[in-house]
Amino acid sequence: MNVILTKDIKKLGYAGDIIDVAVGYARNFLVPQGLATEATPLEIKKSEAVRAERVAKHEEIIANADKIAEKINEKTITLTGKVSSGEKLFGGFSTADIAAAIADQLKVEVDKSHISLEGGHIKTLGDHVVDVHLYEGKHVKIDVKVEAEA
Repeated sequence: MNVILTKDIKKLGYAGDIIDVAVGYARNFLVPQGLATEATPLEIKKSEAVRAERVAKHEEIIANADKIAEKINEKTITLTGKVSSGEKLFGGFSTADIAAAIADQLKVEVDKSHISLEGGHIKTLGDHVVDVHLYEGKHVKIDVKVEAEA
């Protein structure tokens, strides 16, 4: 059965896509949940407008992400924190702390959910490399230098 998705569904498609699914899946789940409608000629015309809007929005996101990538790629930010013993920090720095430091030091807004830390929080002094995921397939690296508070 052909249906038109009304919302993005992971591993199935995006809003406005026309997909072929099992009749039972469409009638018992997708349509009652408001996730899809039956693919009639009128609905297909509506879906073309939704897809065109999605493509325009996606292009805008890519252009914005490329601008952000130019500003932060391989740049260094500095964080300072209290040290307990040796090179270990009290607490540590989270993705929210790194996002705030990027906004403060590099003047670029990055969502904390786009920052990935390999070992969870940063809990030691020194240099760390952090991956920032801007959009599908576009990652940039940023250096984080952690220093002890004076």
